[in-house]
Amino acid sequence: MFSNIGGKIKKLAVVLCILGMVASVVCAVFCFVNSGRRQDLTLTGVLILVAGCLVSWIGSFFTYGFGELIECTVSIDNRLAQGAGKGVRSRADTLRQMREEGLLTEEEYRERLNGR
Repeated sequence: MFSNIGGKIKKLAVVLCILGMVASVVCAVFCFVNSGRRQDLTLTGVLILVAGCLVSWIGSFFTYGFGELIECTVSIDNRLAQGAGKGVRSRADTLRQMREEGLLTEEEYRERLNGR
């Protein structure tokens, strides 16, 4: 149910965008059909058609982008987990080993550890 949540959020964004556009078209057609000779309903129908589709489209950007962020975060997390299993050491561990092997003096070790 909660696996691949990023992909599901992206699909939800697409579905909501399509539903919003369809709802805008339906509302606009309703205004056109009921307008008769009234100019205000025709104008309202055009505004609903254009603005509704545009708002649905632009609004879906944020939901889709959120889903994309989640997918990328999961991908990065998986890569880091795989790297940790392969014996990837932290910078501090590497510096500590270099100091123990005599490749760094105590002063050099402290400087590099503190990022100087």
